[in-house]
Amino acid sequence: RGQGAIFAGLDESTLFVFPPRAGTVNTLVPLMAIEDFLAINNIISAYIRIGRRPPEKVRDSGALKSQEKTNNNLILICSSRSNHATKEALELLRARNSHLNDLIPTFVPVAGSNQLQIQWNGAVYPSPSYSQTGPCYEDVAMIVKAQSPWAAQRKIMIVAGIRGIGTWGAAEYLKKWWPELHRRKDQSRRRGTTKQGDFAALVS
Repeated sequence: RGQGAIFAGLDESTLFVFPPRAGTVNTLVPLMAIEDFLAINNIISAYIRIGRRPPEKVRDSGALKSQEKTNNNLILICSSRSNHATKEALELLRARNSHLNDLIPTFVPVAGSNQLQIQWNGAVYPSPSYSQTGPCYEDVAMIVKAQSPWAAQRKIMIVAGIRGIGTWGAAEYLKKWWPELHRRKDQSRRRGTTKQGDFAALVS
């Protein structure tokens, strides 16, 4: 039930939206980064574990139509740098009111570099992976579930690392280590929050 509560509201028509990758290979389907593929696969596995039919449709963000945004729940894969739908969703969510502007994390550039970091509630969270040489890497990712900014009756979930390894890791977190997130989710009659409700979280 706890894992199902995290995905509550994403039960009906849901699309995975991922960023297309540049390439010259002649193929019938868009090219996808391996981390994005693994992230989607982890989320599908989570749906199967909770006994729900997983989303069956994917769209690359460049081909996502306005009608698809309003008619579907969306699971947005990757940061706002590569996924235009993630960028638009975060901007629209944060613009709803000044309160949400602080509660919704966002990706911001690191001054003087080509790196990204996450800004949230007055703090910044950089990715240690930029300075690591492997074989182990550490990244930071956001997981956000919210009312869709394109349709009030729909939900979106953003699963996005600063780098691809973080996106993959965040999806694996939803599959394997979700009890921590469920435990930390607020449930208050006074505040009108439930375990099935919207949330924003950072994972490392």
